[in-house]
Parts: sequence; C-alpha cells; structure tokens
Amino acid sequence: MPPALPPPPPAPRFADIRPAPADNPHPAIVGAYVEWKAMPSRHLALARDILVWLPPGYDAPENAAVRYPVLYLHDGRQVFDPATSTWGHDWRIDDEAQRLIPAGRCAPFIAVAADCTPDRDYEYSPGPGGDAYLRFLADELKPAVDRAFRTDPARSAICGASMGGLISLYALLRRPDLFEAAACLSPAFVAPWDAPIAALLDAPGAADLLAHVRVYLSCGGAGRLEPRLLPGTQAVSDRLLARGLPPSAHRLDLDPAADHNELAWSRLVPVFLPFLFPPVAPAALRP
Repeated sequence: MPPALPPPPPAPRFADIRPAPADNPHPAIVGAYVEWKAMPSRHLALARDILVWLPPGYDAPENAAVRYPVLYLHDGRQVFDPATSTWGHDWRIDDEAQRLIPAGRCAPFIAVAADCTPDRDYEYSPGPGGDAYLRFLADELKPAVDRAFRTDPARSAICGASMGGLISLYALLRRPDLFEAAACLSPAFVAPWDAPIAALLDAPGAADLLAHVRVYLSCGGAGRLEPRLLPGTQAVSDRLLARGLPPSAHRLDLDPAADHNELAWSRLVPVFLPFLFPPVAPAALRP
C-alpha cells in the first residue's frame, strides 16, 4: 500500500470576490472571478495559475445556501480571456455561461481553469505524467476549491481540447469518484495514447462505470490536425456506446469545416455546457 499523503495545502488566499474593475489584468473576462497565482503542487514539478470564475448571482443574499457544481478546465490561459489566449481567441466560457445561465438553458456552475505549463504534453498524457496531474486535481486543486467556494463536491465535470480532451476522458475513467461528466473537444485519441483509453474501456467494471457518467465528444475535419484526430474520436465514441455508456449520456458532434483552434471550440460551448450542466429547478441546487 502506498504511504498516506500529507494533508492538502490550505486554500489559496484572495482578498474578495467582485466583478473585475477597469484596471484588472483580465478586463475581457465577463463576470466575477478569483485568480490564484502560481499554485504549487507536491505532485507536479511546476506551479501554475488558477482562475476561478463564479456564476451570475453567486454573491446574491438569496443564493447564500446554494452549492454549485464545478467545471474543471485545462489550458487555463485559453478559456476566458483573448488577451492571454495563444491565438488571440478564447473559448468564451464566461461569455456563454453569462448568457445561458440567466436564460435557464444551463444550470449555474463554477468554472476552474488550471493553466498549462511547459510540461503540458507529459501532464496531459495517460501514464505517469497524467496520473501525477490527476493527483494534483484530486489531492490539491479540488480540495482547495471546495474549501474556498460553495461547491457541491459530488458534482464535478472536466473539459479540455486536444491533449486536454485526452486527459479529460482519462480523468473521468480513472476517477469517476471525482467527475461525473467530461467534454473532450478534438481529443488526441491517437497512438500511443489511444491504447490506455481503450484498455480502460475494456477493463472489467467499465460497464458499471459508464452507466453513471456522461461524455461529450467533438471533432472537426479541416486543417492539418483534425483529419488525423477524427478516426480516433469516432472509434472512442463507438467504444463508449458498445461498453455500456447510455446513448442519452453521450453526444458526438462532427463538423467537417471546423479546424483545430479556440475559435472552433468556442462555437461548441453553447452545446456542451447544457450537456454537462442541464437546467434544473433552483431548489435543486440548495442543500
């Protein structure tokens, strides 16, 4: 048996929770958020910034007892702010959630974006690096978020694109005790990383696991990378259904015109957010 882990670190500190002021370093983010700079890890070599986005009404007195599901996202710099995104276009998670939640099209949720590091490929790959990254999520980031915010600890989803899509499904299959759903956009289900995913889906007990989770997959067909990723995405979709994932708990979106970039993935946000967090009656969010 491995030695017991030391207790998780205290939740990162922040001054308050408020809408972003005009001089905020992330003026393009819509809504209230908290940023934790350079969060260290016992499991990973490099620290990383964490941005926690809060849903509309989080601070309203009438919602003081509400506990929220949480969406964990990889490649955090790409998620909320075009100024920090590599290609100048973000996923628009904040923009779309601010529109969908008040309209009743998506349940309110907290979004936690963990930034990537130069070890991205190692951390987002099934195997020792991915397992260390999952320990960071399970032992450090999620406990810190659950202590600092009014979360529903039993309701978490995970989401990413490309290598982030790969590690999202890996996380769901390895830690269904932590995550109930995954959104995997243009996932890197290619050799050698497709083999560990297939092994998890073929393992004894996979059918029982799949009966209690939800999986969203998407892939495009344009550019250099998407045609390479499309066969693996389709194959994993077929395998999920064959191994017991209910059709009602799965969605596969294929767009031959979509390329491998944030602009294409941002267009899917209004689709996968309601899939991950279906609208619920307000009373269902209360303890």
